[in-house]
Amino acid sequence: MRKRRVFLTTFLPYLFIYSGLAEEPCDTLRLSLSDALVWAEEENSGVRMAAEGVRMARQEKLRLGSAWWPTITLTGEAIHTTTPIELTRTVDNLTDGALDALDAIVAANPPLEGILQSVKEAEIGVELAPRNTASVGVAFAWPVFSGGKRVAATRAGALGVELAGTTYDGVRQRVWSATIEAYFGVQVAQLSVDVCEQALASSLTLVRQARSLEREGMINKAERLAAEVGASTMAAELAGAHTRLAVAEAGLSALLGLDSLHILPTTPLIALEYIPPQADFIALIDNNSTIRSARVEQQLAEEKLRLEQGRYSPDIALVGGHRLWSEGIDRGLLPRTFVGVAASWTLFDGANREYSVAKSRSLVRLAGLAEQQRRQELEVQVRQLYGTLQQSLTQLSTMNSTVDLAQELARMRHRAFTEGMSTSSEVVQSEVALAEARLGRIAVLYQWNIAWAELLALCGKSPVEQIE
Repeated sequence: MRKRRVFLTTFLPYLFIYSGLAEEPCDTLRLSLSDALVWAEEENSGVRMAAEGVRMARQEKLRLGSAWWPTITLTGEAIHTTTPIELTRTVDNLTDGALDALDAIVAANPPLEGILQSVKEAEIGVELAPRNTASVGVAFAWPVFSGGKRVAATRAGALGVELAGTTYDGVRQRVWSATIEAYFGVQVAQLSVDVCEQALASSLTLVRQARSLEREGMINKAERLAAEVGASTMAAELAGAHTRLAVAEAGLSALLGLDSLHILPTTPLIALEYIPPQADFIALIDNNSTIRSARVEQQLAEEKLRLEQGRYSPDIALVGGHRLWSEGIDRGLLPRTFVGVAASWTLFDGANREYSVAKSRSLVRLAGLAEQQRRQELEVQVRQLYGTLQQSLTQLSTMNSTVDLAQELARMRHRAFTEGMSTSSEVVQSEVALAEARLGRIAVLYQWNIAWAELLALCGKSPVEQIE
């Protein structure tokens, strides 16, 4: 009776852990990889900022396109002049020399000649408008030629939208990579817990067998204690695995914007036996968001160069206006409606255009060099990830053989122990070796899946379509 009480007291925590973990918690969330990626996109502030950038780029495109349309401006003014608005002329100027014909008639009569001269020199003032005037009108201008500046600006607006879209895709890919890593991290932690639970169950079975063999006198106390120490070690490993699982679930929950839940991944880890040639992945680098962004940036720099070169050309526009209402202004002084053509041509601006064109050419060259550099960096990353995939496949084949060997060895040691032909220490060592082999296989699978997802992201492909 005393031995049974000691047994229950010693292994009650292990039995509680093992039985408690066999039941699924009530707050478990079954989550697929595609759902995790959708939630991560919705909760990530970087994705929302990139989406807002796309909307801003579209508005900027519409703003630049408005240069093709005319501008209609409603104008109004109220003026008070400090001096009278009048026209002053002499009588001789007003008559346009008509009084000169009287010079011959009055030449013999000096008094009349003097009077005529006085009349010619007399000034007459005519008020054109009162000192207080007001008017309301509409002005109209429609550019018809700008030296290609409007065309370049319109193309730049479209390229800006494309650039914002590639930036958005790049942010999504980074969020996908982080989510996939966290998702598979939770799955690996859960598999590690399962392995430790299996090892603990085998250790508890070994302890029960050791106690039974000790009572029958087939083994000594040391063998039974060795089995109990092995069970304690496995229990500690299980507790550590649960801690790692909790940390992984907390990280994934933070990415998804969820409360702390027990997440159960439903998308399994994959291990392909065939990898496409490395050249196929390198050929797909052009689909990468950074390469596409660099290419768009170069095209945008070229359009800005054309925009600067267009400043050498004149600007020509149709202009017009209509006076809707006026007060104090005679209709004969100002036209009520007018149309015409206006042109402006900057001949010299202090070499500002030359400096701007030279700077734009430098930006075009820099954009081309940036694309080459990004392409080289991506090729290096693809080669590294491809090497990781090949290494993982080799390790996976080795680990599969190691797991099979460890399982067979553990089975033989258990059977030999029940027949008294093996010690409990050897059985514990075989169980530890089996658990380590299984955990090593899980680690290789995790490494393969992460490298595969990152390689697909570098090539501009959706990891979900290839993994799920």
